[in-house]
Amino acid sequence: MHRRLSLVVVGVVACGSPAGKPDYPSLAATAPAAAPSGGAADPVPEAPAPDPAEFATPTSNPTGAPIAITWAPAVVGERRTRDIAHLALYTSGWDSDIRRQRTVRHFHADERVAAVGAGRATALEVAFDDGRETVTFDDDAPNPQTLVSGEYRIEVRGDGPAVAVSRGGSGYPIGDREREELEGIYGGGELGRDAPLLTVLKGRTLRVGETVTLTPEEQAIAGAGDPLDVPISLTLAAVADGVATFRFAFFTSTAPAGAEVRGVSLAFGVEVTTGRLRTVAIVDARGDSSPRMRSTSRMTETTALTY
Repeated sequence: MHRRLSLVVVGVVACGSPAGKPDYPSLAATAPAAAPSGGAADPVPEAPAPDPAEFATPTSNPTGAPIAITWAPAVVGERRTRDIAHLALYTSGWDSDIRRQRTVRHFHADERVAAVGAGRATALEVAFDDGRETVTFDDDAPNPQTLVSGEYRIEVRGDGPAVAVSRGGSGYPIGDREREELEGIYGGGELGRDAPLLTVLKGRTLRVGETVTLTPEEQAIAGAGDPLDVPISLTLAAVADGVATFRFAFFTSTAPAGAEVRGVSLAFGVEVTTGRLRTVAIVDARGDSSPRMRSTSRMTETTALTY
């Protein structure tokens, strides 16, 4: 489960320079949303320890009729914007030496579905007008960087979560860190990492407030074929304005001492009449402790898709 319900946080380097005009029409840019809270001038707080109550399996209390999602196939030419806000806190210490880090990221992109296979998007044309990251250590000055910028083409590589990235079809080279960031963004979502979880949703018809535990078969789908030994709950949390919000969650601890703990919550908002993904919200909290060492981290990330 560790590999499927988390994002990889990597170091900071500058991205490559923008390319010339690609061979597809530019996407009309819209104004990016504000960057996530946790401003560069704020002191870096310690990451809180994971709270089991936040990731506990809700009591199933279904109401109303079952909600059936209509999963319409993706269409070439469909356009949307993607806005990602990311905030992560890391704390690690050995005896009394405590180190703190805050990472704030914001991505905003216009996207066009360029190819479809088996009913889902297999290639996107993407134009980023914001791809910032700011890392602050302890009380040091913030370190801002631009991670991605300009136009790209993103393609699914085979049947797995990997994607291929190019500079808008122009062949212009891309830096390793730049490629890594784009693979992290688009190796998830409909194109990769989260596609198995969306497949689980397609096999379920739930009522609002209903909670189930994934079956062994669903666990295998969620892990993209990898065995998963952590019980995962799925809840249809709400339906509002035509969008159904489904939440996957789990919490694990090395009882009885609780030396290693982890809680993950991942919520999808999908349109009831089309199955189009509208929102993704991730919380990933971890803790590790021993008599002399401790570390905690908490990452929150929200993605909004506007069509």
